[in-house]
Amino acid sequence: MDREKLLKMFFVCNSLKTLTEAVSSELYCSLIVVDDAYRVVSHGSISPLYSGEYKKAVSHGELTLETAKIISDQTEQSDIGYVTFEQDGKNYRLSRLFCGDIMLGYLIYIFDKKQDTSSPEDFDFIESLLAKQLYFERGGFVQNTAEKILTDLLNGNFETEQYFNYQTKGMFLSNLNPERFAVIDVENLDMQETKIEILRKKITEFFHASHPFIYDNKIILFLFWDHELHLLNSMAKEYSLQIVISGKIKSLYSICKAYPIVKMTLVYLKDKNDKKFFCEMQSHYSELMLLKKFENNTELIDDNISMLAKHDRENGGELCLTLYNYLIAHHSLKLTCEKMFTHRNTVLYRLNKIREEFCPDIDNSEKHLRFLLSLSLVLLSQNQDELFISKTGDEF
Repeated sequence: MDREKLLKMFFVCNSLKTLTEAVSSELYCSLIVVDDAYRVVSHGSISPLYSGEYKKAVSHGELTLETAKIISDQTEQSDIGYVTFEQDGKNYRLSRLFCGDIMLGYLIYIFDKKQDTSSPEDFDFIESLLAKQLYFERGGFVQNTAEKILTDLLNGNFETEQYFNYQTKGMFLSNLNPERFAVIDVENLDMQETKIEILRKKITEFFHASHPFIYDNKIILFLFWDHELHLLNSMAKEYSLQIVISGKIKSLYSICKAYPIVKMTLVYLKDKNDKKFFCEMQSHYSELMLLKKFENNTELIDDNISMLAKHDRENGGELCLTLYNYLIAHHSLKLTCEKMFTHRNTVLYRLNKIREEFCPDIDNSEKHLRFLLSLSLVLLSQNQDELFISKTGDEF
């Protein structure tokens, strides 16, 4: 092992992540650094050693309860500060990380059996470097709780992702990579602390590393690739909850941009839905929510479409709906008829009437987008929201 290389990296790079990856490469092993609450703060891996346990811990940003208990029990019983054991063809070494008298967390090594040739002095050197870097990145103590940082993120207090990443250095948030998040309205629980705390414990039990927290009188939780989303639907029924699950997110930072649209969907469903509970995927309502942002901008509606809408209002007609479906069907008369469950002659009559009396250039491709937006806003004003709700896409 090249100690000089690692020492230079420690002084120059000033990054726990970079240092962990370098140690992983030097020892040809997978490494997980966890804090004293068993949350992943850094990791590095050599792909052949990418075990199932490692993958789950890294993706969830937290060790499973079973693994945490094993680490706690075994390291506490050890007189030498570390333990080793073999499991599933891999060699594991568990060490406690100290900076002075402060126990910061644990270091987990995962070795291929044939590659474990490091000396005790190598391990002492590595653990000393990583502990010092972890202590430095935490500023000697955690200045902000995770919930405060997440609240600041949702409040828009981090202008850039780089600044957010700086604030989460040395915390489990820096390695939290959820696939989605869910927003739960707990109004039906009357915001009673006891009920909400019971619900949070239930969420933690069903969804490992979901880290549920309160924001804007709602519970937000993180969801990962191996979480069973249908359990949220069951929970909604059991506790009379109203839940919206986000689409896939690129990073933890991106929830500040995704949250407003998820909240908007939740508010919309509460207003439109007479059910006391529901669990919906936000992606089904993406187009509708986008249009909702422009529904009061009547200046976006083409003059010819405005006249068409006025004719429909005065005569109880469906010319706007017919033209909308015609454009959606890429000008196919056959598909328009099938979509509307209407006879061919009726659709043909309506389209000819539109061309002759209101809008002669409905087949002009250059005006397709303008007509489609105008018609969408008109139909939205007629409470035909179901046209813009997707029936396909993300499912439980």
